Amino acid sequence: MYEVINMDSVLERLNKIMQKRTGIDFTEMDELLKDKALLGKELGVAPRDLVMICIDIENEFGIKIPENKIVEGSLK
Repeated sequence: MYEVINMDSVLERLNKIMQKRTGIDFTEMDELLKDKALLGKELGVAPRDLVMICIDIENEFGIKIPENKIVEGSLK
């Protein structure tokens, strides 16, 4: 059986992680930031912070982020 996912809840949980690690409130800046690379110059997230964000997301949602997605810089 599949679990029904509340997208607002997911986005709220992700935003809490991002605020904790970057200090950026993505709910206020959603349209401007949603397509920006986390390691890009515009957001300037440090690589060590990106690692911590990925760990937080994996723990929060019980998932595994593929290493190649992190290495190729495609996380947005």
